[in-house]
Amino acid sequence: MSDLRRVVVSDHHGGGVVEGEYLARWERMALEVMDVVEKRGLVRCSLPRGVEVSLLGDEAMARVHLDFMNVPGPTDVITFPYGEIGEILVGVETARRQGPDFGRSALEEISLYIIHGILHL
Repeated sequence: MSDLRRVVVSDHHGGGVVEGEYLARWERMALEVMDVVEKRGLVRCSLPRGVEVSLLGDEAMARVHLDFMNVPGPTDVITFPYGEIGEILVGVETARRQGPDFGRSALEEISLYIIHGILHL
């Protein structure tokens, strides 16, 4: 993994699904995914050097979804590339609802949303 890259995952949803150990796991996973994506040439441009992942509840996700995409209601993942920094917003309550539909836990679904967000960046 690149020593120059940094990923920070923060829990802002306040709903109790995420245990502290998962934040560090997701940070490591995101770094590994970013390295694989770049080494295999799966992107046409460089991924950001820093990524901030924020876990949000439905209300916050719906607000951002409406404000920036003019779409009402919450969603699973929203990304914002800012050059060398990328921001990934993850809908925790959406993961809770959708995960079981695909045979996954909310935590597994959040992992997929983070990977999805990296690919968007």
